[in-house]
Amino acid sequence: MKEFFDKNTIIGTFLIILVLGGYFYYSKYQFQKNQAIALQERKQDSLMNVKGQHISSDSAQLSPDSAQLKQNNQLVSDTSISKISSEKFSFENNLMRFEIAAQGAVIENVILKQWQTYDKKPIILLTDDHTDFNVEILDNGQIIQTKDLVFQKLPSSTAQDFYLTSGAYSVHYRLDTANHYIYTTWTSQSGQAKFRRVNLATYTHKNEQDLKRERMFSTIHYLKEHSDATEKLDAMKSSIETIKEKAVWVSLVQQFFNVSVKSEDGFESMELSSKFEEEDTTYVKKYFTSMVPVTQDTLSLTFFAGPSSYQLLKKDPDKLDRIIPLSQDFILFRWVKVFNIYFIIPMFAFLSKFFSNYGVIIFLITLFIKLVLTPLSFKQFRSGVAMKILKPDLEKLKLKYGDDQQKFATEQMKLFSEAGVSQLGGCLPMLLQLPILFAMVSFFPASIELRQQPFLWATDLSSYDSILTLPFSVPFYGNHVSLFTILMTLTQIATTWYMSKLQPSSPQQDQMKSMMYIMPVGMMFFFNSLPAAMTFYYLLQNILSILQQWVVTKFFIDENKVREEIEFNRKNPKKQSNFQAKMQELMQQAEEQKKLQQKK
Repeated sequence: MKEFFDKNTIIGTFLIILVLGGYFYYSKYQFQKNQAIALQERKQDSLMNVKGQHISSDSAQLSPDSAQLKQNNQLVSDTSISKISSEKFSFENNLMRFEIAAQGAVIENVILKQWQTYDKKPIILLTDDHTDFNVEILDNGQIIQTKDLVFQKLPSSTAQDFYLTSGAYSVHYRLDTANHYIYTTWTSQSGQAKFRRVNLATYTHKNEQDLKRERMFSTIHYLKEHSDATEKLDAMKSSIETIKEKAVWVSLVQQFFNVSVKSEDGFESMELSSKFEEEDTTYVKKYFTSMVPVTQDTLSLTFFAGPSSYQLLKKDPDKLDRIIPLSQDFILFRWVKVFNIYFIIPMFAFLSKFFSNYGVIIFLITLFIKLVLTPLSFKQFRSGVAMKILKPDLEKLKLKYGDDQQKFATEQMKLFSEAGVSQLGGCLPMLLQLPILFAMVSFFPASIELRQQPFLWATDLSSYDSILTLPFSVPFYGNHVSLFTILMTLTQIATTWYMSKLQPSSPQQDQMKSMMYIMPVGMMFFFNSLPAAMTFYYLLQNILSILQQWVVTKFFIDENKVREEIEFNRKNPKKQSNFQAKMQELMQQAEEQKKLQQKK
């Protein structure tokens, strides 16, 4: 059998696993830390009660100052708003159906027709019992709250274009016939009124299987004027923020769905709040937004209520697609969104036209990536063949110098230099694959196309696959067993074992062996709760990497030619590069220092 794994491959694999392990450990550590902070905050902050009551009457008059907002932090109170009228008006298109309450002209019960919850119930946004909407109007020196007014539908209304009036104030609703937009325009009969503040409070129900993960991807996003990147409230803990800069829109995001609000001329300032209590599993997040529109003579609002699909939202003229997390928030990983936008997403969309099974699509994408990166990996594979040829010489060095690691390393470097073999030949190609891997880590959890898509034993590729539910929860691991994660771990361990068998042992490698087996097991804990699509992709990466290396070394690399080149290099030694010379000098100095210490 060909011995095509080398020390460089081991180093490259170790570096990748180390970076990934550190990244996921940092993410999980931050999540747990923020949860602890949120728990402490809840003892001091009663911003929202557990059950779904309505907004208190004074919430509409909150000051733009954040300190005042915290002082008045009774956004949802025990005192429900008295209902003058329970009449509702229903409207719909092919994508959604919703109601408008006569009292306050509030949009309620937005039902998305093409989507369901994890337990096959309708997706309902802005439910009537947990949503309050209010426009604060200054008219002739008096403050009017639209939540206290009862509106009637005018006879001129149609199924998608309708008018409501309370006498002094009117609102025109227009439903986009082929999209998820609802356009509204508020006017006053006198023309003297000022529509000076818009309040929207709601809390979202659980739509996904994994509530913790749903909360991780649920928060309030907003886009400031003249900015390409959105900002958001901390998703890991309860947050309150006051935005005093002009904003284009605000979006209440719930992992795969969102309710977004725009104003024709933007919002002058906003007050935002996102709250949750970890032990309460009856909801995901409680949201409150209070927005001051720039133009107040009339109030033009656009609502989007629907799925957070990149293909859908990228058509939005106000960059609503920015709410989709195509990269991690950590600054070192933000640039990987380029791979998702210009490579992964277009390829995914293209293959979706021909294949309906998303597991097959993931396989094809993984296969394509491996084929594209084959030229980069060729040098790594060739280096593996050279290491195999040098294996007898390395074994001799080990026998000669025994446990003298410093001397062994020095002589090993000399051997590689004479043979013209680079010790880093296998590392760079593997590290170049990291951006794509990190792009996948962001893409799979954010891809609504994978939601509730089955493959093999997995019922939902956007969530973890579970073949067994444990009667207890293991720290960092959870209370379920993901088969894709187990297979991913086993293939990684098998690869590590195979590589260690083919490589000449050395004091350094012997010390690394235990770590190399521990890392895949450690990653199993981090990957167990990730989407099945992610763990399936990583499993395919392991399998295809082995097959790719075997095919290339067997059919495309001539071992005899590599041997001849090594012999030629030994007979005709090249001048060492500055880097090689410096490394050898440092190692010789270390060896001399060691000898001096031994003499002393």
